[in-house]
Amino acid sequence: MKGSNLFCHLDITDAYSHLVIDDKFGEILTLNTPTQGLVRPTGAVYGAANITAVWQRRMEMVLQGLEHVHNFFDDILVFAENFEELMTVLEQVLERLRVNGLKFNRSKCVFATKEVEFLGHHINGEGLMKADKHMEAIRNSPRPSTIEELQLFLGKATYYCAFIHNMLTKDRPLRQMLKTVPFQWTPEAEEAYNVIKEDLLSPRTLITYDPQLPLVLATDASKTRLSAVLSHRLTDAQERPIAFASRPMNAAKVKYPQN
Repeated sequence: MKGSNLFCHLDITDAYSHLVIDDKFGEILTLNTPTQGLVRPTGAVYGAANITAVWQRRMEMVLQGLEHVHNFFDDILVFAENFEELMTVLEQVLERLRVNGLKFNRSKCVFATKEVEFLGHHINGEGLMKADKHMEAIRNSPRPSTIEELQLFLGKATYYCAFIHNMLTKDRPLRQMLKTVPFQWTPEAEEAYNVIKEDLLSPRTLITYDPQLPLVLATDASKTRLSAVLSHRLTDAQERPIAFASRPMNAAKVKYPQN
């Protein structure tokens, strides 16, 4: 998305219903209803475990070869540097979808905007940020008081881990609490929770990858964790992060020597 200043967000309506299924699959999905008796669908329905993967593969085939287009399930992001380029790409996308009999949910579509929300992220010409509505929910949420609430918070933090340096070291006290019975909040957990929440609410922007700019990869390791940050070095010698990453060491790898 380097250099993109205009965006379109397209939402396909009744996505899975566009997938035609065969008789054998239809038998598996047959429902026994109290008023209509047995109902056998001719198209895919929500709830089947493999439908999401089948649909994603279908959309990748529909949009194959098109530049300036990203897709995730029923959401499509179109981006371009200027209005003329955006219209060219959008026309190509619309034609592909028309040929394949796919329609949009007009109320959820956004056209030719300078900033857009896509998959929980706020995107504009500056780069990638966390969506405001998700951050507002985190800002207003109380401290977790149950394992389920802690799991929900960690799930949100993990989703945005690309914005958080050394995430899996910072959240270790919280993950240890998931194994503790009864659930009891500790000073270590309080510190970890506040640090992660502060990182989530920070206005950090991730720059989009530019093949013309030099890359800088910084790594770090401890006996229990690995972490890294991939950045671009800009023309003014400043470094801007593209993404952060971290992972824990398993029981075998913690025994490896560190160099």
